[in-house]
Amino acid sequence: MGIKLFFWMSPIILFSYLGKVDSRRTLKLGFITPNSGPLSYGTTAAATTMAIEKAKKDGYLPDTDVRLIWRNGACSGKQALGVTVTLWREEDVDGYIGLPCSIAAINAGKVISFWNLPHFTHESPDPELAHKQTYTTLIRMLSPFNKLALALLKFIENMGWSRVAMVTTSPALTHCDFASRSIEKLFLDSNITLIDWLKRSSMPDRFTIFKWLDRIKERARIIIICTDEVHLRDFMLQAEEKKMTDGDYVFIEPTLLPYENYKNRWQQKDGNDERAFTAFQTLLQMALGFVNTEEAEKFREELPKKMAEPPWNYTKTLENKEKGSLFSLYLHDTLYLYCIAVDRVLKLGGDPRNGTFIFDQAKNITFKGISGDVVLDEIGDRIGDYWIWQLRKKRDEYDLWAKISVSKKDKSKVIEYEAIRHWGAKFGYEIPLDTPKCGFFNELCPKEGSGLNIATVIAIVASIVLIGAGSAVVYVFYRRKKFENEIDLMLWKIKYEDVHFPSKSLGSIRTLGQMSASAGSETNSINTLNNYNRTSSIKVGNYKGTLAKVTYLRSETIVLSRYDHIELKNMRELNHDNVNPFIGACIDAPNICYLTKYCSKGSLEDVISNENIKLDSMFKSSLTFDLINGLDYIHHSSLKSHGTLKSSNCLIDGRWILKISDYGLSWFKKVPENEFDIYKDQLWTAPEILRMIPMPIKGTQKGDIYSFAIILQELYYGCSPFRSNCDSIQVPKDLVGRVRNGETPPFRPICPHDPKIDVNIINLIKDCWSEEPASRPDTLLLKNRFNLLNKGKQHNIMDNMLRMMEKYATNLEGLVEQRTKELVEEKKKTDLLLYRMLPSTVADNLKMGVVVQPELFKEVSVYFSDIVSFTKMCSESTPLEVETIGDAYMCASGIPVPIGIKHASEIAVMALHILKGVREFTIKHKPQEQLKIRIGIHSGPVVAGVIGLTMPRYCLFGDTVNTASRMESTGEAQKIHLSHEAYLAIQSSSSSFEFSRRGETEIKGKGLVTTFWLDGNNEAHKIAGKRNEYL
Repeated sequence: MGIKLFFWMSPIILFSYLGKVDSRRTLKLGFITPNSGPLSYGTTAAATTMAIEKAKKDGYLPDTDVRLIWRNGACSGKQALGVTVTLWREEDVDGYIGLPCSIAAINAGKVISFWNLPHFTHESPDPELAHKQTYTTLIRMLSPFNKLALALLKFIENMGWSRVAMVTTSPALTHCDFASRSIEKLFLDSNITLIDWLKRSSMPDRFTIFKWLDRIKERARIIIICTDEVHLRDFMLQAEEKKMTDGDYVFIEPTLLPYENYKNRWQQKDGNDERAFTAFQTLLQMALGFVNTEEAEKFREELPKKMAEPPWNYTKTLENKEKGSLFSLYLHDTLYLYCIAVDRVLKLGGDPRNGTFIFDQAKNITFKGISGDVVLDEIGDRIGDYWIWQLRKKRDEYDLWAKISVSKKDKSKVIEYEAIRHWGAKFGYEIPLDTPKCGFFNELCPKEGSGLNIATVIAIVASIVLIGAGSAVVYVFYRRKKFENEIDLMLWKIKYEDVHFPSKSLGSIRTLGQMSASAGSETNSINTLNNYNRTSSIKVGNYKGTLAKVTYLRSETIVLSRYDHIELKNMRELNHDNVNPFIGACIDAPNICYLTKYCSKGSLEDVISNENIKLDSMFKSSLTFDLINGLDYIHHSSLKSHGTLKSSNCLIDGRWILKISDYGLSWFKKVPENEFDIYKDQLWTAPEILRMIPMPIKGTQKGDIYSFAIILQELYYGCSPFRSNCDSIQVPKDLVGRVRNGETPPFRPICPHDPKIDVNIINLIKDCWSEEPASRPDTLLLKNRFNLLNKGKQHNIMDNMLRMMEKYATNLEGLVEQRTKELVEEKKKTDLLLYRMLPSTVADNLKMGVVVQPELFKEVSVYFSDIVSFTKMCSESTPLEVETIGDAYMCASGIPVPIGIKHASEIAVMALHILKGVREFTIKHKPQEQLKIRIGIHSGPVVAGVIGLTMPRYCLFGDTVNTASRMESTGEAQKIHLSHEAYLAIQSSSSSFEFSRRGETEIKGKGLVTTFWLDGNNEAHKIAGKRNEYL
């Protein structure tokens, strides 16, 4: 109990290897690990003790003590970042060891690299950490997932496969997520086609897995699967039910480290073990080479004893009879590598806190570690060997099946494949094919009986027949192959990140109907129909320059069959003026949605319900003809019918052209959540469809004609369905029931006599909603009847409007041109004035009404200067004109557009030019006096933003600005005073500048700091005279 109390009461563990105390160097390392799980403190921490002991024994760091300060990172990005900053601020550590969780390393690694401190980790495999432009000091001991993906690619290429599917079921920022992202990226850059990727954050239900397997079965035979070990057995059992474990299909399971116990993974003693055993024989597992040496096992057994000794004094691991985790081997080699690298740096006279210098030394070090041979590549990531395991028939454990070795020669990686065993009887002793010989749909094998047996026909006729048949087969094959390729390309599929939502109104744009919807109480009546969906905004985004309506599906996942893929392809290819384009669909959870082109006027339902819009006969006629044309195009397309036609999916664009939307893929669309909305949607449904159980999701053409009639009744009477007298109120469920029951006469909306409505229109409506589907006209007959009604008049609204406006165009052109010219001139003047006050990018945003958010700039140089004794000089002079001015000036380089490391050299050159100009300046009324200036420069991060609304100003904030001001105030006349950060920044950007060390300077708020003088520039700025003459 006392030992446990000590552990929990002591979050900081300190230990040292002390020799002669008085003349030794001490290095303090922040040691950050979680307190639970396989990476926990209890099963790994003592590996650091053992590593330092070994390093000392091998002669490394003989005059240096290593002191570790442990903190709990909890595998949390937030907590890891917090303890990292705390260790830097309170303990002034010289580097960091650990941060084994990727989310922790991603967050903390950025600030560690910013401080340029060493960062060595033993388990952070996220491919994001391979971007060493960001993580400039990071060394990774455990080979990351991008290396695993490279080995997997080598294996697949060696097998001659080119089509692969992938299934992953795990949350983000887990091993399966890292592996799948690495594999996807690498496959995109290679000749391997990732034909399908089914993913979900958790294991799907049995029905969904069956649909997934059905989909994969007709698309790919090589399946990469990554899930937890418990659910892997369920997946393989269902694959066995689908006859996918007979040797034609290969399943590959990539994992970072091999399971310590390969035996009996398929056993659960639930009656299915024999089936699972058969299924698992088609599963290959790829992982890092297994660390099973005697040295490694002895090390892991020794670790709990070391945990019980000082400085840890932690006995729980020993009491629980646990041994060190596999990760403790990598932690040992991580700290051992750090000791070797720092030893080299010290012998070279370098700074042990210089992370990039230590990084350069470490990546060239090789040694035999507890975890195997340690070799790093050019970006500081370990190169590992990967082994492939397979369950053999009549065995109860896995056998090593193949090795993929990665070596480093002349700074380049060499990947070699070594087969330990060959494909067994399960696979017919041959490498399985990634595509059946005749294709997944028998498209690669010609059918028999194509006319090749006509032996009795005259030779010339036979030749002609053969040539014709061959050409036809080639043409059919070509068309089928082209069709299959187009399906495989999935041109309809979009990436959700490619959809950009405008910041205004949180990415939502309200439709015409929504903007005009009036407030009122809701009741389950016809009155609520016009208000349906008007209390929420339509999600609108920008997809590759096109405004799109984004409709979301209330589902966590979605599985598409081959026929769904074909329908999506056909929908994307629809092209008609009166059919709203289907842009594509996103099927990646959680953002499952489909995109159609955004129409600014909203829906026909919105227009009809808007009391501010009065449609005359010309508008109604044009919209009706658009609806007929769009419906005719759909009926003659591959879709054959719409199925859910109603006024809310008849959209109006900015030119008042009606476009039919929401066609196809009825199962993909949102299903109303309550009874009222379900029956409300059925008000446009034909009676014969209402009587079908279940109702066909794609509808019928005659059913669309009925829906057309209901829409026409809405348009011409200006009321929602079954409310033509605008007074009666009935619940949708009752209305639908009366239509379904087939009353005599049939129950339909009322069409009272109206002198403004042509009686032929009323007759057309009644014909279209006839009780008998066969009595309803088709779209061709609708076109002919409507043309007769309009007596050949133009149907297009724009044509009629343009003809009316031509009379006014001539007189208006001159006036518009004159006013436009004046407006342009005034705009130029205001823009010129605004650009003098604010940076152009900031000014442009303010003009567009965009709020300019404060922005952090990590690399900026700030200049302050002051004219020495300016006030005294002014008091001794007679002013020509009195005006309030200042003699202090501030300038910043690197904002608002970052320019990389050039910011420091740019500000330095400017300062030298100003200094030279001041020396050469002569005060006309006091030529005997020399104008003197004092300059200070500091580099670092700043926050920039706009202050004020009426008179906005672009201002800088942060410690960098204050420090730059201190550099100026503590400087000397005719000199350029640099902080240590500015000195380093100028040095890193150019080697042509000359400096001299000023020494320790007392800076308010910072104490004594080392500062420098900027003396000159040998290249960009020539300053005559000796140094003492101008400094």
